[in-house]
Amino acid sequence: MKHPIVEGTWKVALQTRWRNPETGVVPGPIAGYMAIRQKYDSLSMRLMTRESSSVLLGAEILTEPDGTRSIVGVYRNEPVMAVRERSRIHHGALLLKVNGQPPNRLTGKYWTDRDTAGDMDLSERKAQLFEDFDSAANGWA
Repeated sequence: MKHPIVEGTWKVALQTRWRNPETGVVPGPIAGYMAIRQKYDSLSMRLMTRESSSVLLGAEILTEPDGTRSIVGVYRNEPVMAVRERSRIHHGALLLKVNGQPPNRLTGKYWTDRDTAGDMDLSERKAQLFEDFDSAANGWA
């Protein structure tokens, strides 16, 4: 069965479940962009936010028994130096459901080795592949 085409840069909203221990507040959604490069036999994804960049170390598109598709992957996140005191380099995993034919949304969750987790919503895709957060933000401006 043919894989869905998900290549392009997607607008991302990340909603963490982490609660600030000092205030008890869960921060609001974090805006970002996901550049997905896809070939017949490979998939690469780079998540870009204002404070960090994540690169996929390995991924696969799975077909569930009911025909629905999911992307599973393991990633490394590298925060910019200015925030590393509060946000260290970490690894995590993600599971995204591919919605629509052709795909028009990717939704799912992530969890990390910092004991954090949250939800991801990828919507609005552009064909252009952006390399960093500012370029992607300008592409949507």
